[in-house]
Amino acid sequence: ICFRASALVLRPYVRPRGILFATDGNKIFADQQEAMARQAESERLIFNDCEQILKIPDSVLRAGMNDATGKKRRPKQKAGTGFSKSKTNAQLASSCVSVERKKALLNQGVLHIPHALKRETASSLRACVINELGKAREIVRNDAGKSMSLFHAREEQELRSFLLLPFQSKDDPSDCPIATSIQELFAPGAALGDLYHELYGDKARLYDFYALRTEPGSLRQPIHYDTPITQKKTGPLYATFIALQDISRNMGPTTFLPYTHRYDAGKSNCPGRQEFDHGVSDGRRENFLANYANPCFALLQAGDLVIFDMRILHFGEANSLNDGATRYLLNLTFRKEDAAGMDLGHIPCIRPHYVNKYTLADVRSGSIFHNNNFLSSQT
Repeated sequence: ICFRASALVLRPYVRPRGILFATDGNKIFADQQEAMARQAESERLIFNDCEQILKIPDSVLRAGMNDATGKKRRPKQKAGTGFSKSKTNAQLASSCVSVERKKALLNQGVLHIPHALKRETASSLRACVINELGKAREIVRNDAGKSMSLFHAREEQELRSFLLLPFQSKDDPSDCPIATSIQELFAPGAALGDLYHELYGDKARLYDFYALRTEPGSLRQPIHYDTPITQKKTGPLYATFIALQDISRNMGPTTFLPYTHRYDAGKSNCPGRQEFDHGVSDGRRENFLANYANPCFALLQAGDLVIFDMRILHFGEANSLNDGATRYLLNLTFRKEDAAGMDLGHIPCIRPHYVNKYTLADVRSGSIFHNNNFLSSQT
């Protein structure tokens, strides 16, 4: 167990730049941000920089790679399949890795998958997102009422904001980095598409689709969950963050508390979520955090992703004002089919005309691209 109660130094609270410009109309928001910043600072003191890098589980590595050479293992071929040997081996290998990824994700609540996008695809997508951001800002300058449908907020925040993306760009629908990225992520045999299929089947609904921007000076978030705890093994929402550039520690990676997505996780280093959820007034939450041994931050390279059960405890770290850099993530979430009537505590973060409209099958088949109404001019 990692104890963190000694030799702690309180950092003075500094009002972030985005709050300096608060008006009477958003003073409540500014006050909330200040309260959250103080809570996050208190939690930093408890952890006292004991976070570790989120690692890929050994079971997943063994399923897809030979430990000595790094070459893919050759699973035994099933007789009578009708496929060629090489194709069958590739399919079996992909299936084997997907099953192990699913097991690891269900167990610890979070999973790092490297190289989900090609680096050049991630770079092109980042440039496209910046271009879409400029267009969205121009639209909102001319019509502030469209801010919710583009930024998921009444106004774009200076240091941390969402940009709800189209599936294709109007500029060049035939060669759009957004569409290319979706196709790479969900093509047959692609790690993310296969994992979502293992989790939910192809009837899962696309729930979130946006880019997240954070700037230097963005503060550490309080520890939180995105959707309430349930006793089911499979969560109702699984979110994916895909890095569009290399992310250093100073750029504010997301830190997760593995095994905190269920009350019955049964890990000796995790007394349970009850203490966090119900122990605010009697000190049990602080005790739980002080004795939690393995908070893990997702240090992603361009094209890497982290997928997580949205019930898990997590937080975004601070993007350093002096040593950080602008960070872009592509974020997407799928909802379990039978969770349609549940109170998920998380409204869809996606363009309004996409809400609850598309399944995993639609995304994997590419049918989401077959309508001109999906272009970026649509708001």
